[in-house]
Amino acid sequence: CMKFLGKPAVLLLGLAFILTFASCENAASGGTDTPATYTITVASGIEHGTVTASATSATAGTEITLTAMAETGYERDSYTVTAEDESTVSVAGGKFTMPAGNVTVSAKFVALSVYKGFVRVTGATVSGAVADSKVFIEGRTVTIGDLWVCDHEVTQGEYQTYCNFGISPPDYGQKYPAYCVNWYDAIVYCNLRSMEEGLEPVYKIEDETDPSNWKDIASRYERYCGPSSSNETWNGVTMVGNSESTVTTANGYRLPTEAEWEYVARGGNGGIPETQYTYSGSDTIDDVAWYNSNSASKAHEVKTKKANSVGIYDMSGSVCE
Repeated sequence: CMKFLGKPAVLLLGLAFILTFASCENAASGGTDTPATYTITVASGIEHGTVTASATSATAGTEITLTAMAETGYERDSYTVTAEDESTVSVAGGKFTMPAGNVTVSAKFVALSVYKGFVRVTGATVSGAVADSKVFIEGRTVTIGDLWVCDHEVTQGEYQTYCNFGISPPDYGQKYPAYCVNWYDAIVYCNLRSMEEGLEPVYKIEDETDPSNWKDIASRYERYCGPSSSNETWNGVTMVGNSESTVTTANGYRLPTEAEWEYVARGGNGGIPETQYTYSGSDTIDDVAWYNSNSASKAHEVKTKKANSVGIYDMSGSVCE
């Protein structure tokens, strides 16, 4: 599943405040030296937030307080203060003691807990042909929006939190990919999980987004699944706010479009890289995929092979999607 960002994310760059070294001596004969003042520079290129210091210069021994402002969907993970000799200055409780020398301060921002297990992918407009693609072809322009993409195939444990397996349950266990599901089951899962997490569901039948109220929904033990064969009512499903230029205006979970899936599989992040691999993340299939020759013809737990360049696992091999 992937979570759609209704608005493009903003990359905030910390401004670098560079002040000149200031030192002077008392001109009077026998006077004492004025303590040296050192600069505090905020690093440039900080992603997903900004950091400020309580002063832009200070004398050695001064306590400096750092303040971080995270972009929506992120939280501060840690501060880093680096001295001129590239040693690290200790930071505790967002405060550090100014050393005898200039320093650079920075902060690391990570996705909020609601987004953990997801990778943030920056979209792009892709024009023209990409080698071996049936989506990105000559004469076509495809725009991919910014996305939060689950870094693994939905597991059986995640799926059974909300849904039942409508045909026959798969073998293996909680950390294995969910299979023996159809497209109807997948959209039920997306909407139920969205509702549980306070997000706006993406899929609707007529004007109803709660799957428990959809015609022909199957329910057992307060978990649900869709029809097991083609259903005219369910084939009429639409997405909230869908238009030619917008996949959906809802912020809940959904399946990727074909173009989005291929963009992510190719390592797309602000554009499709010029260097492409045979498989998603490698030219060596055993590095990134379970397939017939190395899997003993059975499923394996998710995230046991290497991720691709954007941090998503099992885009090649494993169960069919």
